[in-house]
Amino acid sequence: MDTIQFRDFIFRHNPHSIDVSTPKAVSLHFCPGFGDVSQGLGDRAREVRLAGTFWGNTYTQALSQILDFQRSTAGGVAGMLFLPGITPFMARLRNFAFAADGDGRLIAYTMEFVEAMA
Repeated sequence: MDTIQFRDFIFRHNPHSIDVSTPKAVSLHFCPGFGDVSQGLGDRAREVRLAGTFWGNTYTQALSQILDFQRSTAGGVAGMLFLPGITPFMARLRNFAFAADGDGRLIAYTMEFVEAMA
């Protein structure tokens, strides 16, 4: 799948930047005579950051894409996140920010998702 989708929202134009990270849980313990000793505790939830632009012929067309996205993500419910080259997984939207410059036909956005592990 080359198109990015979250829940029922399909991105008309894929973001220009997709960052996926899988943080590891690590615990540090101090052991007298040895110093700090680390212990791997396993994978934490994947984190995804998307950056792109919603655009249209008018400000209203660009804004309608943002409103559609906000409607489809209302309530904070987890949903399937589809990304190119990655098996789809359940995720939650953690942050969504946007800013319009000039006449508003281009609205840059960033959004962050976190994997819903349970």
